[in-house]
Amino acid sequence: MVSGTCWMKVPSAIRFSLTGKPQKWVGGKDIILYIIGMIGVDGACYQSMELIGEGIKHLSMDDRFTMANMTVEAGAKNGIFPVDDVTVRYIKQRAAKEYAVYKADEDAEYRNSYHIDLSAIRPTVALPHLPENIRAIDEIGDIRIDQVVIGSCTNGRTEDMRITAQILKGRKTAKGMRLIIIPATQNIYLTALKEGWIETFIRAGAVVSTPTCGPCLGGHMGILAKGEKTVATTNRNFVGRMGHPESEIYLASPAVAAATAIAGRIVNPEDVEGGL
Repeated sequence: MVSGTCWMKVPSAIRFSLTGKPQKWVGGKDIILYIIGMIGVDGACYQSMELIGEGIKHLSMDDRFTMANMTVEAGAKNGIFPVDDVTVRYIKQRAAKEYAVYKADEDAEYRNSYHIDLSAIRPTVALPHLPENIRAIDEIGDIRIDQVVIGSCTNGRTEDMRITAQILKGRKTAKGMRLIIIPATQNIYLTALKEGWIETFIRAGAVVSTPTCGPCLGGHMGILAKGEKTVATTNRNFVGRMGHPESEIYLASPAVAAATAIAGRIVNPEDVEGGL
């Protein structure tokens, strides 16, 4: 405070080379949960997670935002992607001033390097009580769910709302299910209104909120009671995070969450497509 400067430690870097094309219903949330499950919640402590490779071309900006958002759940200082055509298109639609592009040096040193085949990743769920406690959707078993939360800073973006509407359209939530949908920003909320997604959500049985952290940190709305279980697209599933310490939080993508709201148990979106 005296000097007017801020001391920052430059983090070392970990490289994640992504190849292949994700399967249907596999998005950024599934990929980052898979990575956290692989390296652990302390696997990147105070390090930079650099995600590169030809597989990135199959990831939307919303996918990348979700992944960068959740690198902190592996202890990372940040999560970064190289700038490509997808990035430039996104920036040009929004930038009000000139921007600079930074690239990793050709001789950059990495503390660790990993290769990940995106085509091999299945829809992924993090079981209580850590984001690293992952399991592929095919290995979940019969887990009944009381509440589903779709939204937050992690998965409340336009693409998330679109996927949710796609799965919910013409369907109803399971008996007794509480479905809470929270667009991340007012602009995303307006887009959802214009596209008719809000009506789809409400007709399916959901409650739609103005943008808020809400139940993510146990703040308000959707607070879990003792013994209740929720599937949430939020970023953390620690003990007592969303309510009673004996409640359970399962982290998943909007696709898995929406399918779960319909089935009343954790299911693969493919199951909803085929008819439960």
